[in-house]
Amino acid sequence: MKLYISGTCPVDGSIQNVYFAKIPSSGKIFFVCPMCKLAWSMPPEPTILDSLDDYKDYAPQGFWLPSRDDISRAALAHLIIGEEDLDKESLKKAILRMLAPGYEQAHGN
Repeated sequence: MKLYISGTCPVDGSIQNVYFAKIPSSGKIFFVCPMCKLAWSMPPEPTILDSLDDYKDYAPQGFWLPSRDDISRAALAHLIIGEEDLDKESLKKAILRMLAPGYEQAHGN
């Protein structure tokens, strides 16, 4: 699984990235920190915590990881600052608990 990075979390500081996420029912893109489980409609400033929205406020049943094409179609590709594979065990566990049902079947993972 590929994760697209939009910045760093204002709660977890420079130790945790904020990733692109997708609402399965609408395809709308939002941004999430898997460690603190907070979410934003746009990437947060790394040093400014101006909201405390849980990811379930955006995707109550969980989210899917968007592809680069999904992000491009949403006209948000310019916000990608990096990418990584889901290989860190702690990150993988956090993300897998937050994914919506059906993600792995729909994406062949």
